Amino acid sequence: MLGSLNIAQSGLKAAQTAVENTMNNIANVNTEGYKKRVVETSESDQLPGSKLGRGVTVGNTIRITSEYLYDNIIKQNTKESYQSELSTMLGNIEDVFKETDTAGFSTDLDKYFQTMESIRANPNNEVYKNQLKITGQKVVDDLNSLYNGIENQEAVFQQSLTESVNQINSKLEQIRNINIEIKKQGHASNELLDKRDLLEKQISTYANITVSRDPDFYELKIGNTTVVSNTMISKLEVGEDNKAQIDRYITEEGSKSSILGPNDTFDEEDVITFELDNKNSVSVEYGETMVFDLNGDGQDQVVKVDETNYVRALIHKINNSPLAEKVKAYNGTYDVDKYGNKSTINSEDMFLLVESKTPGIEGKFDSRITFTEEPYSINQGTVTVSPVINNSSVSIESKIADDGLSLTHTVNLGATTTSSEVFDIDLSSNPSTSGAVPTFVPPSVTYNASTKKLTVPAGIDSFSITLNSAEGEAGSPEDAAALFGVNQEYTLSLTETSGSNTSNITSVLNVINDGKDITQSFEVSTENSNPNPLVSAIPTVNPVTGATQASGTTQVSSIKSLSAVDGSSIKHTVELKNTTTTAQVMKVSFSDDTGSYFDLTPKFIPDSITYDAQTGEITIPPGIKSFSFTTDTNALAPVNTNQTYNFSITDNAAPSGSTPVTMTSSIVINNKEGVVSNSIYKNDKRSDLANSAVSITSLDEPVTLTSGKLKAIVENLTTDSGKNKFQEYKDALDAFAKTFVDMTSSYIKNDDGTYVNGEIATDSDIRVADDIDLFSGSSVRTMKFNSDVVGSLKQKDYDYLASNQWSENISFLGYGQDKSNNKVASDTETMSFSEYMQNLRTNISRDKESSDSTVETQKAVSESMNNSYDLITKVDNDEEMINLIKFQSAYSANAKMITTVDEMLKTLLGIKR
Repeated sequence: MLGSLNIAQSGLKAAQTAVENTMNNIANVNTEGYKKRVVETSESDQLPGSKLGRGVTVGNTIRITSEYLYDNIIKQNTKESYQSELSTMLGNIEDVFKETDTAGFSTDLDKYFQTMESIRANPNNEVYKNQLKITGQKVVDDLNSLYNGIENQEAVFQQSLTESVNQINSKLEQIRNINIEIKKQGHASNELLDKRDLLEKQISTYANITVSRDPDFYELKIGNTTVVSNTMISKLEVGEDNKAQIDRYITEEGSKSSILGPNDTFDEEDVITFELDNKNSVSVEYGETMVFDLNGDGQDQVVKVDETNYVRALIHKINNSPLAEKVKAYNGTYDVDKYGNKSTINSEDMFLLVESKTPGIEGKFDSRITFTEEPYSINQGTVTVSPVINNSSVSIESKIADDGLSLTHTVNLGATTTSSEVFDIDLSSNPSTSGAVPTFVPPSVTYNASTKKLTVPAGIDSFSITLNSAEGEAGSPEDAAALFGVNQEYTLSLTETSGSNTSNITSVLNVINDGKDITQSFEVSTENSNPNPLVSAIPTVNPVTGATQASGTTQVSSIKSLSAVDGSSIKHTVELKNTTTTAQVMKVSFSDDTGSYFDLTPKFIPDSITYDAQTGEITIPPGIKSFSFTTDTNALAPVNTNQTYNFSITDNAAPSGSTPVTMTSSIVINNKEGVVSNSIYKNDKRSDLANSAVSITSLDEPVTLTSGKLKAIVENLTTDSGKNKFQEYKDALDAFAKTFVDMTSSYIKNDDGTYVNGEIATDSDIRVADDIDLFSGSSVRTMKFNSDVVGSLKQKDYDYLASNQWSENISFLGYGQDKSNNKVASDTETMSFSEYMQNLRTNISRDKESSDSTVETQKAVSESMNNSYDLITKVDNDEEMINLIKFQSAYSANAKMITTVDEMLKTLLGIKR
């Protein structure tokens, strides 16, 4: 009977424990992370030989859970967090690009084009011009505002990343403390396990985790990195790695420079230009003289640019120009020593490597090289002055050598000397070349440097004098370089004295070496105070007195003939000795190797000068001291051949019976065959993009993230992640800015009224482009509106700029509108400027909608799994109330059993008495 009492007592205790557990479940029904508890009970062990039970034993109070379901919930939770974070990012960017019917970039772009239409109709309206300055600047400001909006969001999520890592580290610390407490207790209490589970789930919103929960070993990994091992933790850190942009102009084989192709010839007048951000550039020209350390041996030397050294010459120009503030150029791949110093082998040209000086996306730049094969080359320029006397003439031809180091005066006497002739000679120059010793051909012509006398023996009809130029006399490379850009003047004056009369002819040669080529500007002057010819072998003419002009003299002081850079025209500038007091009539003629090249009426400045195409006579009104006019060159001249263009002016003021004086200017131009410019771009496969990478590290090792909030932030803050929406939208804005600048830079109008659009496309066209440069730059950050250009725009410029609004086949790939470029030619996504921005906004909204849809799908998956898990682990009040009634009844039953046994004992005791 006492055994029955023990059995009832064990049942009473078990029921009491179950009731208390049920009450605890109900009390924690809303506690986050709480899992319902169940009291384990079992039958008490029987005594040996006993056939009856000994009651119930109360075991552990266990949590109801499913590790399999819970681990899957954690995975889905990580995925949902990733999508939710991405959706938030896209929503914020969508807000940046939001527009209304009256405000936004599209509206301001329309205002810019509307203003262009207005000013096109009235190009002299100052109100419209001021409005253009406002709307043009507004386009730039709006693009920067959109760019700022994206970068502000980048900054927000950069801060969020730091805060998230701090939150993870805090939770890792809490898990460590729980594990320490479990170790102290010797067992894992349900309360600590629930807390640890909740921390695991919270961490899973940030990153993908895996957990091992063996009784004697606990490990939590983020990616493949263990961050918690029992009571040891490894905290996370935010890492940054910025790599500088490197552009390599190298062939696909990676062996040599890609600037000159296999069919390119780098020769006279050809130019290679490196352009940075479509704003600043440097150039090297074939034959250009430079002074720098070519071979990297520390010694400067004079270098003449050619096909063997143009890469090193270009590198020197880049590194010694304003471009060096942003980039540095190298001759091929560099080596880095232990101190971080970079060096290259400079014994020969390798290839052009250009590296940003600022690592990361902040140092991003845009570069392009143009190789210009000049279609026109000014090879030689001469001016001949010919006072004609009895069909004989005296002339001087002065020419600088191609290398600029010497010059030659050729004197044609017009007749053979019959006896020795002595001249006073002046060979002066500025800067002085007093030390230069002239060389005469033939050598029988003698020169006395002390008396400045020149003796020409009998039997001579022409001779030449060659002497060093100022650069040729320079004692060092530095002295020679100091003459770059300096006007050099070389004079040859021959004077013959006969009694009290003198005859003189003077040639003045002006030369400017701009470091690229020798620009020859020839000026020849004559001064005759004597009717006698300069050389006695020419028959004399009787003197003429009074106000009339003597034969052998001219009112023209000099002619200066210069070709346009593109060789399409020649400008002749005529200087008179005195300002005309009455109308003067002179005769002009033009010819080239094939005959007359002059088809159109010349353009005179001032336009008060009149020209009679039938007679070739020009009438110069009073008050004129100098005038100029421009003639076209022969468009049909054979290519790759020298073409000589002659201009003659004859003074008709000579008296009756005297021979008029003619002065002739000759200039030689070579029309080369081939394109004007080729655009060369970096080798994309062998170049490195500017990259700003953000990573999560632990103990200086990268943590691999596959999902979660951190993954969404990291891949959108890492430039080359392939999923960076921030960078994608910024790149789209940069592409718009670069294309917009290019399209508004220059153009060529075709005969059918269409246009060759933009600087890159016109560079590869042999025709001369009309330059506008209304905007400059190659990205949003470098884009600039050049308001000072507005005042110089012409009607044709406004016509072209207005047409940009209606262009629907614009390529935004970054290679301009150059159809010779295969990428541009095959571009199937051409559109207008307005359509491009509309598509960009549409793509952002589409990305947001797609992300929202994915979020909803992922939420549904997570919710389904959570519901299944909750059915197992979550406290159900109805179920617990039933349990409470059940365990209360069990308690009452066991209490009744004790009462019954007690009464039985009392009965037994009463029988004994």
